Amino acid sequence: MRAGGALDVNLSRRYARDLESALSKSFQFRNREFTGWGAWSAKLASMLVEPASESPREAYRIANLEIRPAELQVLAGDRRAGFTVREFELFFLLSERVDSVVQRPEIYTLMWGGEMPRRNRSVDVLVRKVRAKLEVAAPEWRYVHTHFGIGYRFTPERIE
Repeated sequence: MRAGGALDVNLSRRYARDLESALSKSFQFRNREFTGWGAWSAKLASMLVEPASESPREAYRIANLEIRPAELQVLAGDRRAGFTVREFELFFLLSERVDSVVQRPEIYTLMWGGEMPRRNRSVDVLVRKVRAKLEVAAPEWRYVHTHFGIGYRFTPERIE
């Protein structure tokens, strides 16, 4: 077994080579011949070679929360918040911008990609779920604050 992410990188490289090979071959579908996917396949293969390492992998603290990005976990004291992957992604996105308002369309673009459809409530629903789980883990704290018509702000505040 290799240390660190070397194993992951080598597996990704092998997968990228296999994918590039498969996409470069021609195939038939409904009596029409298609050839490789050209530049698109090269771009896709290059994206798969190296795993993203932009986010911190080490655990860190904000107020009473311990954030463990490598495990996708958030602990309040000794209680786990129990986030799903998507909920953790939203929490992490907001917690990286402490005391800053993040607009709903920006959250949508970063979470789901593309432009936010009109009257879409996906961001609001996900924020509600994150708030509920944080409230169970740390009932004496509030973390995610709404700025009506704009977006959300992550600021840990103890309730008195």
